[in-house]
Amino acid sequence: MDQIFKHLKIIAPPSNLERIILTRVSFIVRRRFAFRGLLALGAFSGVIWSLPLIGVAITESGFYSYLSLFISDSGLALTYWRELSLTLVESIPLFTLIIFFGLVTFFFWIIPRVVDDAQLVLSPVN
Repeated sequence: MDQIFKHLKIIAPPSNLERIILTRVSFIVRRRFAFRGLLALGAFSGVIWSLPLIGVAITESGFYSYLSLFISDSGLALTYWRELSLTLVESIPLFTLIIFFGLVTFFFWIIPRVVDDAQLVLSPVN
């Protein structure tokens, strides 16, 4: 194996190679921090935006009325618990809740990554 490489010249790396690499890595980290920060901001604004939608969907679907009936009249709830529980399940606004919990999950998933990138951006480069 040594015979194959014995005719190659040894080339010294450029003197500013470390600075070039660190500058490029710093640029990539700052860009990733900005992108993830915008994603976190978008997810947070989506969560805030979907809160009133959940309230409207719960009242429009009748879930709130059935739930208040289930909670307030215990005798009726115990007598017709199957029908009332199935009615509650059928009236849940699933689409709105899926959007809301998806945004909340994404927000809590992206926040640690934004914090890690912020620590890298704010740390001094040697």
